[in-house]
Amino acid sequence: MSMSCLEDPSLCAIYREALRFFKGDEGRRRLECSYEDQVRLVAYTQQVVHGSFSPEKVSPLGTLDVIGKDRRNAWKKLSGMKKEEAMKKFSDSILELFPEFKTLISELIDKQKNETSTTTENEEKEELKAEEAEKKAHEEAQQCRERQLQEDQRRQIQDALNKQTFFSIQGLCRATISK
Repeated sequence: MSMSCLEDPSLCAIYREALRFFKGDEGRRRLECSYEDQVRLVAYTQQVVHGSFSPEKVSPLGTLDVIGKDRRNAWKKLSGMKKEEAMKKFSDSILELFPEFKTLISELIDKQKNETSTTTENEEKEELKAEEAEKKAHEEAQQCRERQLQEDQRRQIQDALNKQTFFSIQGLCRATISK
């Protein structure tokens, strides 16, 4: 089953860094590896980018292009290899051939862990804020209901007192008129 970079972002990140590390050295030659290793690494990158070798995917080579023929033959040998497997083999080869790349990857992994940790902390803070806001809104709604209940009770008492006063005054008026 083929995985995508969405399913394994760490593989993609390591591959990108390995490719950047390898390509970044071209022409400077501070990194030394054998011709066969270079051909194999290029074949892995071709497999990642283009998939299995197919003559339709590439332009014809010149008669004297020995390096190109070697690279194509190495790429043909990878036929059927999945993209993710080629990415992993490329990254593993870079790690094996260039020990200084391990330091770079360790830093990348630490950075990703820190970013993940920071993201998790931020998400937790946002959740707490949301919970607190919800709790505060609930408390305010409860206080509003209590104030409304108190206001309703006050009105009922006021209405009862008004009726009582009305009937008392009405009774006094009748008594005064009857006299």
